[in-house]
Parts: sequence; C-alpha cells; structure tokens
Amino acid sequence: MKKVFLLAILTVATVNATFGQETELPNPVTEQQKDSLANVAAIEEAAALETLEKAKIEAEEAKKAAAEAKKVAKEQKKADKAQKKLASEAKKTAKLEKSIESKKSDISKSELKIQSLQTKLEKNKIKGKLSPVDEAKLNEKISKEKTSILKDKEKLRKLKSKLL
Repeated sequence: MKKVFLLAILTVATVNATFGQETELPNPVTEQQKDSLANVAAIEEAAALETLEKAKIEAEEAKKAAAEAKKVAKEQKKADKAQKKLASEAKKTAKLEKSIESKKSDISKSELKIQSLQTKLEKNKIKGKLSPVDEAKLNEKISKEKTSILKDKEKLRKLKSKLL
C-alpha cells in the first residue's frame, strides 16, 4: 500500500514537474519535443501501471498466505485438541483399571475375612466356648461380609463395563 502511495506521489510530482517546465519555457515547444515528452509520460504511466499491478498481485499473494497460515493454525489447534482428548481417555482408562484392581482386592480381603470368621466359629463350636448370642453375632458378621462382597462384585462388573 505504501508503494502504491509513493508511486502515485512520484507520478503526480513528475507530471507537475513536466507541465511546470512547459509553462516556464519561453520558447515554443517543437513537435519532436512534444512527442518525446509524450513518450516519457507514456513510459512513466506504463511503469506506474506495472508497479500498481505488481502491488495488487503482492496483496493477493499476502492475502492467500494469511489464509493459508490461518488454515494451518486451525488444523494445529484441532490436532492439539485431539491429542488432549487421547491423553484424557488414557488417564480415564488408567483410573478405571486402578478402581477395578482396588475392588478385586476388596473382594479378596472380604473373602479372607469370611473364611477366618467361619474357622473361628467352627473352632469355638467344637470347643464349646460360644454362647448362642456370640454364635449369632459371628453369623451376622459373616452375612454382612457376604452382602458387601455381592455389592463389590456388582460395582466391579459396572467398572469393567465402563472400561470396555
């Protein structure tokens, strides 16, 4: 844009200088001088048009380059978003796997606890150390552990379905 402006100023100044010289000359201008001045003016005008066309072409190329840069930036942003999504999915999967392992360990601990309670109940029955109230309490603990195992197995099933 600056080039076009400078070119316009230069053309106007040249034209003014040319016409200014003609008016200042006391001698009449000959046909040959008029033709040479017309040729010079035509050449200058052609040069001005050529630079103007070049400036237009450069402006169009700059516009195209800006559009291309914008497109590349948009694609980069989309790629970054996809990468973030993949990282998020990986993190979520790792968390689910950790939860699954935790539930499995909870179930195995509860099963071990049930086994220890049952062996304690059987030993004390054989020895005759248990009152009916104590026996009922141990049976209640065993049944609570069994229900917690069932709940944990259901939660484990749900976690596995989320993982898939």
